[in-house]
Amino acid sequence: MEYTLDQLNKILKNSLGTIVIYGINGTNVMPLLFTPSAPAFSGLTAEEYKHLYGKDAVTMVAPRDIPLLQEKITETLAGQGEQRVIFRIYHKTRGFAWIHMIMKLLGTYQGKPVILGAFSDVTNILSASNLLLDNSNQMIYVIERDSYDLLFANAVAQRNKTCSPQMGQTCYAYVRGNKAPCANCIVNQMKGEEPLETEWYDAYRNKYYEVKGVPMTFFGKKAYAFFIDDLTQHRDLEQALAEEKEKYQAATEGANLRVYEYDIIHHCIHLPEHVRKLFNVPSRDIENVPESILPQFQVEDYERVRHFFARVASGEKNVRDEFLMKTNGENGPYLRYTFTTVFDQAGKPVKAYAVAEDITAQKQEEIAFQQAVQALLSANPNTLCSFQLNLTHNICVSEHGASQYIMNILKSDTADGMFKKMLTIIPDLQQRQEVASFFNREFLLDTFNKGRSNLQIDYQRLDENKNIIWVRTFAKMLKDPETQDIISVFSSLDVSEEKQRDEIFKIFTSEEFDYVALLHLKTAKMEFFNISYKLLPKYHIALGEKGKLFDFTAMQHFASDSWIADEDKAYYLQNSCIDVVCRELDKHGHYELSIRGHYTGHPEEMMCRKIQHYYLDSSKDTILIIQSDVTKTYLQQQKIIEQDKKQMEISVLDTIGRLPSVSSLYKVAEDGMLIPERYSDDFCKLKGCTQENIREFNSLDGFAPVHPDDREEIRKAFVFDNRDRSYHNAIYRITTKHRGYIWVSANFVTFFVGQQKYVYVVYTDINDLKQQEQLLEEKYKAAQGFLDTVSGKYYVTRRINLTTNTIEYTQGTAPIQEIQQLVDYDSLIATIIKHMPQKDLHEKCAHYYAKQTLLDNYKNGITTTTLDYQVRDFDGTVKWVKSTNTVSQRPSNGDMILFNAINDITTEKLSASIMNMLIGQQYDYLACLDVQQDVVVMLISNDPVLTSEEIKPGDKYEPAMRAYNKKTVAAADYDSITEFMTLANAVKKLDNGERCIRSLTVLEKGEIRTKQMEFFYIDKASGLVALVRTDYTEAQRRQLEQEAKLKVALKAAQQANKAKTDFLSNMSHDIRTPLNGIIGMTYLTKEMSLPTQAKENLDKIDTSSKFLLSLINDVLDMAKAESGKITLHLEPYKTEEFYDYLRSIIKPLCDSKGQKFVVDVQNVETVVPLLDKLRINQIFFNLLSNAVKYTPEGGTITFWMRQALNKEGKLLVDVQVRDNGIGMSKEFQKVLFNPFTQEERDSGRSSKQGTGLGLSIVKRLLDLMGGTISVQSEEGKGSIFSIHVEFFCQNSAEQEKKEISIKQRQNFDLLQGKRVLLCEDQALNREIAKALLQKKGMVVDMAFNGIESVDKFTKSAPGFYDVILMDIKMPVMNGYVATENIRASHHHDATTVPIIAMTADAFVEDIQQALAAGMNGHIAKPINPTTMYGTIVKIIGKKM
Repeated sequence: MEYTLDQLNKILKNSLGTIVIYGINGTNVMPLLFTPSAPAFSGLTAEEYKHLYGKDAVTMVAPRDIPLLQEKITETLAGQGEQRVIFRIYHKTRGFAWIHMIMKLLGTYQGKPVILGAFSDVTNILSASNLLLDNSNQMIYVIERDSYDLLFANAVAQRNKTCSPQMGQTCYAYVRGNKAPCANCIVNQMKGEEPLETEWYDAYRNKYYEVKGVPMTFFGKKAYAFFIDDLTQHRDLEQALAEEKEKYQAATEGANLRVYEYDIIHHCIHLPEHVRKLFNVPSRDIENVPESILPQFQVEDYERVRHFFARVASGEKNVRDEFLMKTNGENGPYLRYTFTTVFDQAGKPVKAYAVAEDITAQKQEEIAFQQAVQALLSANPNTLCSFQLNLTHNICVSEHGASQYIMNILKSDTADGMFKKMLTIIPDLQQRQEVASFFNREFLLDTFNKGRSNLQIDYQRLDENKNIIWVRTFAKMLKDPETQDIISVFSSLDVSEEKQRDEIFKIFTSEEFDYVALLHLKTAKMEFFNISYKLLPKYHIALGEKGKLFDFTAMQHFASDSWIADEDKAYYLQNSCIDVVCRELDKHGHYELSIRGHYTGHPEEMMCRKIQHYYLDSSKDTILIIQSDVTKTYLQQQKIIEQDKKQMEISVLDTIGRLPSVSSLYKVAEDGMLIPERYSDDFCKLKGCTQENIREFNSLDGFAPVHPDDREEIRKAFVFDNRDRSYHNAIYRITTKHRGYIWVSANFVTFFVGQQKYVYVVYTDINDLKQQEQLLEEKYKAAQGFLDTVSGKYYVTRRINLTTNTIEYTQGTAPIQEIQQLVDYDSLIATIIKHMPQKDLHEKCAHYYAKQTLLDNYKNGITTTTLDYQVRDFDGTVKWVKSTNTVSQRPSNGDMILFNAINDITTEKLSASIMNMLIGQQYDYLACLDVQQDVVVMLISNDPVLTSEEIKPGDKYEPAMRAYNKKTVAAADYDSITEFMTLANAVKKLDNGERCIRSLTVLEKGEIRTKQMEFFYIDKASGLVALVRTDYTEAQRRQLEQEAKLKVALKAAQQANKAKTDFLSNMSHDIRTPLNGIIGMTYLTKEMSLPTQAKENLDKIDTSSKFLLSLINDVLDMAKAESGKITLHLEPYKTEEFYDYLRSIIKPLCDSKGQKFVVDVQNVETVVPLLDKLRINQIFFNLLSNAVKYTPEGGTITFWMRQALNKEGKLLVDVQVRDNGIGMSKEFQKVLFNPFTQEERDSGRSSKQGTGLGLSIVKRLLDLMGGTISVQSEEGKGSIFSIHVEFFCQNSAEQEKKEISIKQRQNFDLLQGKRVLLCEDQALNREIAKALLQKKGMVVDMAFNGIESVDKFTKSAPGFYDVILMDIKMPVMNGYVATENIRASHHHDATTVPIIAMTADAFVEDIQQALAAGMNGHIAKPINPTTMYGTIVKIIGKKM
């Protein structure tokens, strides 16, 4: 699309954010228009921005980033859609800034492509990202894939080296000092885009590392990011545990089972010999049990031993217990006794078989395990908190710690509950996601099963004072030897000071600094350390000994006066004050300034200092200030900028000289002479020259080619101060080689390159236009002469002044007498139309005579027009007249003159009418017949068989007709054709109002042709009829061709309709799928315990998501409305429920804009109307959200409603939606309910604020309900939408029955314990659905595609699954096919298990297709939890 400058300005004005519109000329990217905020990205004013970069904005980009930027511009120009890129630009004070740009192709301007760029300054974001990486405990490297260049190394990685990395240095040179990649290079182990996870042994340091490699793009470069953890300590611990395990195994060797018999009746034990030896007793028979064996047990266990044997004697079937035995007075083994009782025939216990199992080794393992756990829980006295968790059974076993605040927050009965509460005190969303991945039972168990038992993570959380602190949490996982459960012990330490030290250390080791100071906020005093005499001697002298305190404000002014450059003084004083520093530190944790100045004693030398600020600790009472020297970097950047400036000046003249237009470029000499510099190719063509000979034909004086009569005026055009006025236009004549002097319109633009003034001239050839002006007067004279020539031949001639609306003179006698006295043109037109009997021609005649029509025709080169029409003459007769209008411009004053002539053409029209009636078609013959006399009155024939010699006027018709038919009609058709052609048959049909028409085929010149015969009255009163036979062959052929084309067109239309349906279906699915994630996660997160602000933010996300969903529904509903597919689903809808909906969805929108939402409802009836809930909600959401959108902050939105019951029991409802917003114009109100219409005004509405479908859908839905809508609106005062609609109501019995049904359907307790097979390929959708289902106690199994769902179902036991939730669009096999396979399987539940579609395909056709595939219901995404639960309960309930 070709844009004008005004159109581009309008686009810029209606755009949000920082926008620049560029014109592309070859490789040059020229800013045409930009928002006021654009120059600030480079620290420049608008004038500086235009001067430096106005001809090619690429010159402001860092050289290393230019290729990437140009690549994205090329992709944009190639039509590859919206492109995004991050690059650096030079900044006046900061050196450079990182910029994120979104670019898209608009169209063309002056024939050249135009690109719109939207900008964001991401410098602070990238700085924060680096700080976040530096705070990681991992070593992090980013390495370019092909070159092995080291692009990034975080602080931990650098601490493992004695020097800082030089960006661009290879990784093997930095890490090993090698000249080639290492033998076990981890870069070479990466395979394309696949991630890497491996362990790596560093023989150089004798350390083990865990390495994770991830492919990425690092500022446009293909790279790998490596995250490296030191596993050496973990390996040492594993080795120690292995040694302990060997000890335990050695301790358990030689253990034996001891089996013997106990006589219950005689209290006697009988021991086998080998058991006696094991027990080390003198006899195999031991009496008086248990008293006799008590010395073998611990004294404290005596009563437990007696109770053990009492249980056996009482007849307990199996009795088991464990005891620590004694041997020779010392502790012996641990034995587990198991007695199995034997009964006699009377059921009395008589004996028991005993097994004594040596479990000493197991007990030792259990004791060691408990000691290890206790050691971990009490390992560090500075531990904030420790928790012992049973990961296998999701139990929080115990908690310990010094921070009661954290203990109270995290206290929970379950591990999952503690993990969930942990997230509530982590303020950063990204860290919250990382911590959620770490504190996850599945992750921890999986990690333990893979052989890792020690983990750690660093993150930020809130302390009891709501301050952010750094915490390091260690996780140690052990297996309980008794239960085999996995136990994890978590310990957390405060490492905030360590993190702060790391950051400060990084600064000290990477930069040369002037001083380090502490700013004590309570006293506003500064304390200086490490002052550099070399860099700032004035500081050293002024500050004196270390440790002395100085007033902060005084030090500010001392710095400003001693070394800061004048142009930066105000900026420094404003942005280094305590309030600003504290505000920025609270926001970002780090704040820095870059300030220019001069060295002491060397005012001619420029330097640059970076001043960095940090809170010293979490109390925020002291700020650490570090001032460092960045002069070298600053001067390098300035040098590049100056080089770019010079290069830009050199290219400016070349760029302008090559602009594609009819133009020339002149240098202005001191004496005012124009010296030619360049001529465009098109200018050479205008002059009739080439680039080679143009200078031979054109003088070296730029004024010489100007016509002598015009030269002085053109010279005067250049006598002005061109710095104040840079544009001028003039019309004059210049000489050409072949055409002589020609007229041109020239636009002069003056500009300066340095101090040299130039003039750029663009020419437009207007020679033809000038010649047309000379012809104008000749045409006017010719038009006047036309009236003089025809006045004697016409009814009347007139001359009418259209400019003044007057009839200047009239000649002749008009057919309408009252016209003679008229003097104004408007009355003339009205009178002519009044006397026209043809009503259907009134509008056409009014358009023909309208002044605007005549003037538009004249502008388009149409000076003469004609129109034929009927008028009623003064004697009452109707006559045909021809009007001829000729328009010309009066040279004397420029008035537009109409010359009108009226001619009587009645005779010609009647003759033409008769001929058109009779021979309007190509005919074989035409006969005029006298019905009364049966005579041929007239015969006109093109048929060689029917000649005037055979049938002549006066011949009897029917005998002649029969004879003719004998020659031309086939014998089989003769009788029927002859009967049709009788006059009796013709008159009968015509008198009955029927057409008398017949087709037949004849052989003509060897070709079969189709003929058509028709009778019609010429004059019924005279008894004259006409018989016409025409050749219909070609017309029939065209008809068949047209029918074929219509079939093709119908097929194409059906395909297009299907394509549209497919597009809307895909669009709905693709947008609803991520919306499901947003709305679902918002719903789940809102269930958490969150701060008030977080809840409010989630409410806003929820409201915005639902608003976006409403826009999607609007588009789909418009498509349904166009195809007539919207249907209403009536159900009871209580008024209170409707009010709750309005308040929940509209109140937050009003609150966000500080608006007042008023609900004014009276005369509410108790009945419950039957209506479509979805559509009613949709109607009022559209109306009320529009009111919020177009009402300023602080305005009022009112919902007004009245109800009444009529005699038939219908509920009559009147509603008004009122606002005091910007209102609408009268013109826009006429098209308000048309689709895709919005009013665009500077002060209000903009096409950016919606689809333009909402009100159109409201109108269509109300029409479908039989309702009405109207609007009253005034610009600047607001709008009132009035609705009237009527509803049938539910009787009380039906209402009670329905409410019982709803309550049953909402009894979600039925879901408890039900097993569901969830088939979903999207991970986020699975997570949301699983969480929602588990909230109601459902057991969830998951399948990732259709084949997996069929496999899991067919292998399950009968009745295993209570319901299946099936996604539709899945890889491998979709949901429809999966459902059909399940239904067709031989499984016991194949035909009865409920299957419910849960998909983003939300069309009616999708629901029907789901049911047709064998599904029992449909749940649309985004998922509404209540709808999902209700649908499942309803369908499961039917099965039950």
